[in-house]
Amino acid sequence: MGRPMRKKAQPEETPVAEAVEAPRTEAHTKVKHLSSKLAAGVFTAVLLCGPVSLLLQGLGVGSSAPTVAVAGPKQAGLTALQQQAGEYAVSFTGAWLSATQTDSTTLKSFLDTSNFRFPPQARVYRDLLPSAVEPAQDSDLVTVTVAASVQEAQSNGSSVWVPRYFQVVVQATKAGLAPVGLPAPVAAPAAAQDKAPLNYGTTLPTSSAAGQTVQAFLTAYLAGQGDISRVLTPGTEISAIQPAPYTAVTVASLGATTDAPDKPADGALVRVIAQARLAAAADQEVPATYTFTLKARAGRWEILRLDSTPALQSPTE
Repeated sequence: MGRPMRKKAQPEETPVAEAVEAPRTEAHTKVKHLSSKLAAGVFTAVLLCGPVSLLLQGLGVGSSAPTVAVAGPKQAGLTALQQQAGEYAVSFTGAWLSATQTDSTTLKSFLDTSNFRFPPQARVYRDLLPSAVEPAQDSDLVTVTVAASVQEAQSNGSSVWVPRYFQVVVQATKAGLAPVGLPAPVAAPAAAQDKAPLNYGTTLPTSSAAGQTVQAFLTAYLAGQGDISRVLTPGTEISAIQPAPYTAVTVASLGATTDAPDKPADGALVRVIAQARLAAAADQEVPATYTFTLKARAGRWEILRLDSTPALQSPTE
């Protein structure tokens, strides 16, 4: 008789973390212990829907710890293992923030905590993401900068969300991942000293023909009021946001790369930048910036493109 066939175990499905997480403490944090003794090749990179990120999966050796899924940006030029080190550092940082004097169980799945002292209460955090992953050139170490919003108490008894950054060193080999020491709080990345030289030197009245086109587009696009196709160049496909996130839109100012006459010649092009006020309800208004390319047809301006980047001055300008 033939040997009975064994059914291959199917991996359990792992829920994907939301892009914006609710405040979490250790009770809400799930981590995957990937020890340095894991067999080679047990890591699988999974591409998530929405923002590009990796889902860490491993085959545990004598471990039943659950898998963790953390959304994060995918950095170009990194190997799959280095990407996994970034996600591993995020989970490790979450466990470190959640550790307390009486409970550091989650952190113990990463390293021995017997020589460390922790605060009486867990830190409350959200939006934990890898902001930079820097592999060492001559070793298997990867330095990961983890960004988070941390809730911190104020002197008046209130609390605020403060952006914080933590540096984590991870040893990343085919045998597994392991932290090298605890996370270290570090300063935020340096801000650019020079602002991008935008090329919108011409101010247009919001009541101009170009301004009215932008106003009509944003009102339809963001507030669901009016037919958006009426202000689009034939062949341009832009759909209004559904459901509409705002109740009203006001174009506060308008800049352009060149003059935009109210009676333009057919085929004329102009790039514009609009500062808009978006209202969701009474006393709930937020500012926003949009950039467009307009094209003239039949003596009027239409939206050719919703630009993903603004127009910049050339070096000669």
